[in-house]
Amino acid sequence: MVKLAKMNNYVSQIVKALRQHPVRPEWTGVNTAFLVLAVLLIPLEYILFYTGELHSKIDQAAVALTFIQYIIINLFLIP
Repeated sequence: MVKLAKMNNYVSQIVKALRQHPVRPEWTGVNTAFLVLAVLLIPLEYILFYTGELHSKIDQAAVALTFIQYIIINLFLIP
């Protein structure tokens, strides 16, 4: 119980500090470019998934594009 109380105190201190100094990263043109690229990949993925047969090369390309899209999404969320 003592460890839980110390942990709760530690968490409350972090929350209090974040409320006093909120972090607001700036949105840049690079973030916008990554966002547009990620959104533009959606129709291409849709076409590839529904035109290729299961486990075909087209389906594998669609899966690879999806992985790339996930990486792009993480990049545009970085401040």
